[in-house]
Amino acid sequence: MSEVYVAISAVASELCSTGIEKGEFNQALKFKFRGIDVTLAAVSALLVKHKLLILPQVTGVTQIGRDGTNARGESKFTMHTTVNVNYTFVSVKDGSSHLCAVSGEAADSGDKGVAKALSMAFKYLIFQAFAVPTEGQDHDPDAHSVTFQAKGKGTTIDNSQPKVAD
Repeated sequence: MSEVYVAISAVASELCSTGIEKGEFNQALKFKFRGIDVTLAAVSALLVKHKLLILPQVTGVTQIGRDGTNARGESKFTMHTTVNVNYTFVSVKDGSSHLCAVSGEAADSGDKGVAKALSMAFKYLIFQAFAVPTEGQDHDPDAHSVTFQAKGKGTTIDNSQPKVAD
């Protein structure tokens, strides 16, 4: 058996006994969540212990600007970003690897859309690849959402093919 699968199984085994609690709270939308910092703290030492690397390669970025309203009914321009990332799990022991393709999505009214979408992609890679259990979710985070107005078209920016400087 490839060492990469042994390492993935070992990390999953340790994470299944501890899980990653939804210990952070979004005040505006009233839901608990597991942030990227908590996720990294839970998994990074296990990756080192089991000699497993996770290497990202962004394969596409799409951004769409939209006018809308937030959960409080306030008008707000938001940039919606989707990233597609290939994550390669590599065993340091024998060089065997396994590829996982993940998408991440985020909405941001500033300049952090790509960073947020990458954080979401990585968190869900960890949660799904290692079957990480959770606890403490009393409220559905999808119960509240942003409503977008149908006025005009949004602006689409597709950066799926990196530009090469001359």
